[in-house]
Amino acid sequence: MKYYALEGIDNCGKSTIIKKLKEDFPNFNYVREPGTTIFAEQLRQVAFSNLDADPVAIQVALLSARIDLSSQLLAKNQDTISDRCYLSLAYVDGFEKEICDKLLATNRLLVPLLPKKIIYLYVSPEESVKRFKNKTMEGYDTINVEDIKRRLDRYDYLLDRVKELSISEVVRVNAERDFSLVYNDIKDIVYGEKR
Repeated sequence: MKYYALEGIDNCGKSTIIKKLKEDFPNFNYVREPGTTIFAEQLRQVAFSNLDADPVAIQVALLSARIDLSSQLLAKNQDTISDRCYLSLAYVDGFEKEICDKLLATNRLLVPLLPKKIIYLYVSPEESVKRFKNKTMEGYDTINVEDIKRRLDRYDYLLDRVKELSISEVVRVNAERDFSLVYNDIKDIVYGEKR
């Protein structure tokens, strides 16, 4: 079973790429994280409800959703592409490296199936904000370059840790290029392993 996840900051193009992948790889299973299972979707609603909850508590809830989803993926045993993965830690307010390290280790220990390969779509903070102004996003009222810069720093830290810990392979793709170039890179990654 192949298990890929698309990751990146807001408006990097994940949803558009997944829509196109569904056309080219219809036999894959497509999921979103958090979400997909009934339990995970309910936790998603809580996580995005802007409750004044401790960010670590939210991440533990998302860990529970991840365990539920991965258990179902194992039972299904079908090649899968996920919109996001355990790197949602990049969205923790008050990001502390020590806590994120512990959460990464906990995910590795408790989640029965983590993505084999994470395809990380990079866009600059300025490009993200520019794209954000053209659409409404779940869970966000406003967004700015400084917020995105902080998330990018968190992603860089987490991606380095994921590599050091050998949790998942990470492939970085520059998503500021023309869509066809970005998509072809991703399709080559997925198709290359399907041969």
